[in-house]
Amino acid sequence: MEAIKKSYPSNTSQIVYTMKVSDIHFDLEQALSLGLITHEVIMNAIKHAFPKGKEGAIEISLNKTENTVLLTIRDNGVGITTTKKRPGAIGMELVALLTEQLRGKMNVINNQGTSFSIALAV
Repeated sequence: MEAIKKSYPSNTSQIVYTMKVSDIHFDLEQALSLGLITHEVIMNAIKHAFPKGKEGAIEISLNKTENTVLLTIRDNGVGITTTKKRPGAIGMELVALLTEQLRGKMNVINNQGTSFSIALAV
């Protein structure tokens, strides 16, 4: 998280970060893909969810049930515009491709902020 905060220091001072992460072991490919997904979603939230220094929160959780690993990244910002693609923006395409590569399912909810969930079968 510290490396991400340093990437956008002026945008992150009003954002509270919470992590609730279970001790889960992944193979290298899974770990790299989940790391890239997490990074991309958090960076999008920092850049777009909290305009003009708006205060906010980003919560990252990673949990495992008997059959599923669930990564959720949630913010309480302005929400995501799902109908309009920004020119040159490949971030969410990357998230979708990595999720597909992991044979996971992505769910995006736009309600009092944005919630991205990636479910992986184990």
